[in-house]
Amino acid sequence: MKKIIFNKSKLQKNISYLVFLIILNTNSFAQLSSVSFSPDYSMSGSKRLAVTKADAVGGTLKIDFKLMENLSLGFIGGYQLFSVQQDSGLIQWKWEFWDNRYRGNVNADLTDSTLRATINSIQKMDLFPIILTVNGDFTFLEKFFVQPSIGAGVVFYSRRMFLEEEWSKYYAQIGYVFQYKFRNFAPPKQGNPFVIYGGINLGYILTESFRIDAGFNYTHVLETKGKLGYDNFPFKNYISSKIGITFLY
Repeated sequence: MKKIIFNKSKLQKNISYLVFLIILNTNSFAQLSSVSFSPDYSMSGSKRLAVTKADAVGGTLKIDFKLMENLSLGFIGGYQLFSVQQDSGLIQWKWEFWDNRYRGNVNADLTDSTLRATINSIQKMDLFPIILTVNGDFTFLEKFFVQPSIGAGVVFYSRRMFLEEEWSKYYAQIGYVFQYKFRNFAPPKQGNPFVIYGGINLGYILTESFRIDAGFNYTHVLETKGKLGYDNFPFKNYISSKIGITFLY
């Protein structure tokens, strides 16, 4: 059987190119209506894999095209940096180098009574969503704007873990303690699961060209066991809040 090699980088480029083509084609039947920039904060909902906490700071870019009165098409891109806490994270990572070699070396070194070590595992996750939405656009009292949205897309993630190691050695002859720190990085876990999306955006129109927005959205990760990196994704859904500025066209 011929082996199929999954090229994640190539897939990301192809999807980005496809989104670019869609935006160009959209311009032929829809009019650019707004571009939004928003810093955001995200918090995981239902967690998986013994994860106890996962939250993130990041930012979102949203481009809307007006299709008709009170209806628009949106493209969302962004970046969130998640901090992930997991019970027995080092064990659950199943890091072959640690399990089969390094842990034994550490245990052997610590039989030396002059050596001390503190080893903590730290996890981060980079998340890049690409989402297509359909929006309802409603203005009332001339200045206030409400936009409910539903959509679907892909989130590209790279989950990484490193050991923060602090070692010390005591030299009794001179009464000196030598200390040093370093980070020991495990191989990352990556994927691109599909998601569905829902949210609401509230805005106040400052001028014909600018609007201040605040919003909340919910993203649910679709279960695809054994595929698209779902098995290593640390939660089933997450909620984001944001505030930012929108340029109106």
